[in-house]
Amino acid sequence: MFEVECNQSGIELTFRVDETFSGMEWTMLDPSRLLQVLINLLTNAIKFTKDRPQKAITVTIGGSWSRPPKCWNEVTFTDDEKPKTDITEKAEWGEGRIAFLWLKVKDTGCGMTMDEQKKLFSRFSQATPRTHVKYGGSGLGLFISKSLTKLQGGAIGVHSEKEEGSTFAFFISTRLAHPPADHVAARAVQARPVPRRTMTGEEAMQTIKLNVLIVEDNLVNQKVLRKQLQKFGWNISVAGNGQEALEWLKDSVYWRNEKDSSSTEDKHELDIILMDIEMPIMDGLTCARLIRDYEHQGLLAAPSAPHSASPTQYQHRKTSSTSSASHERPEKQSLRLPILAVSANARMEQIEQSLASGMDDAISKPFRIPELWPKIRGLVKRVADADTRTKS
Repeated sequence: MFEVECNQSGIELTFRVDETFSGMEWTMLDPSRLLQVLINLLTNAIKFTKDRPQKAITVTIGGSWSRPPKCWNEVTFTDDEKPKTDITEKAEWGEGRIAFLWLKVKDTGCGMTMDEQKKLFSRFSQATPRTHVKYGGSGLGLFISKSLTKLQGGAIGVHSEKEEGSTFAFFISTRLAHPPADHVAARAVQARPVPRRTMTGEEAMQTIKLNVLIVEDNLVNQKVLRKQLQKFGWNISVAGNGQEALEWLKDSVYWRNEKDSSSTEDKHELDIILMDIEMPIMDGLTCARLIRDYEHQGLLAAPSAPHSASPTQYQHRKTSSTSSASHERPEKQSLRLPILAVSANARMEQIEQSLASGMDDAISKPFRIPELWPKIRGLVKRVADADTRTKS
């Protein structure tokens, strides 16, 4: 995902698997939340390293059978207390052995003093006032990362030396899981590995045409995001609030009002909704609840015949990928439109409210397009199917 950006900046990016990772290849976790934390750390590492004389970033993954202590490999974690409620004790996590996965991002950036490190994980806080002037950013990324790791039974921390570089690390709690049956079968019949060129995120986004509805009241944000996504050849529609989004959906191929007997040929296609939370007239939480209600009532349903332009079915998360804030969903529901919450006010309470209202995941703005792609890939089934065909 960051390969092209690092190459352009002359940064040597290395990924390593620590020997402690052995035996933890298959675990129960929420990959989108894990990836969001890693993306935040890598984004910062690139930002603070690209102008340095020595440019190197090393990402290491490993594991531990016991909870890492507050001071671990020179890294001091922000919160080393075991959470009151252990998420791995829930039934959907199974009975596999409890483990802790950790990821470490080490860079040769500008580094920080001890006083600067103490300010890092507070909301809207950066190391110094000069940080925003020189490098930009809102100071939300590390605060969200701290919240996400804590939500997954873990913690995040840092070790840094001024003018030498920084090492950020985080861990999450998990349980071992059995590999999928199809994976075991595939390994049994595989004769030899097939070399495959790694596709960049931007190249992957250009290989499939998506239909996206942006629900956003800020006209500038509408225009910027629409332009960014249209460059991939995607079909982008915009609604200014939740009410406009519902009206748009009533003119889509999925609307099943008996009074409307018009053909689906001129109706809107849709793969995913990017939903702002705080909007006038109707906010995103209310809109998401109404969309789920429409689905349950059958007012929003899959087209009776496959639609030529967008044969979209939607992906449901399986037990091999358990969210720490999961919610029960009806098994017989034939359609679930993916809704991604987009908000600048990314408190953990608001993220939980978004999921409870029926949204599937959340991303904080401002965000980079490479951060958006993993979210879309995890929610839209035909994107995942395209990935599978490319890999095969």
